[in-house]
Amino acid sequence: MAIDVQHAVPDDEAALNTEINTTPLVDVMLVMLIIFLVTIPVIVKSIPVQLPTYRNIVTQTKPENIVVAVDSKETMYVNDAPIALPELRNMLVEKLKDASASLETARSVSILDRA
Repeated sequence: MAIDVQHAVPDDEAALNTEINTTPLVDVMLVMLIIFLVTIPVIVKSIPVQLPTYRNIVTQTKPENIVVAVDSKETMYVNDAPIALPELRNMLVEKLKDASASLETARSVSILDRA
């Protein structure tokens, strides 16, 4: 047994331990972690959900299709050509009339966002 005679004086500041003992804190946190890991599966109740089946069908762009795009400045394009809103409406009405008069199959209109 050894005695520390140098730090035996009660007024000596070198004898003060100013460090925090983190061992009890770590022990408490580990116990709480184990408690949460054990109790969470009991508390959480799951409801079975029937999700719909989804198939990704790739669309093919044909030359006769009309592609309408809008950029960040709200400029509209039809097949990569800029167009104003009234002209766009008139053009789509004319294309619809032409398609119904000639008994063509319906054309598809793709709307894109040019960001």
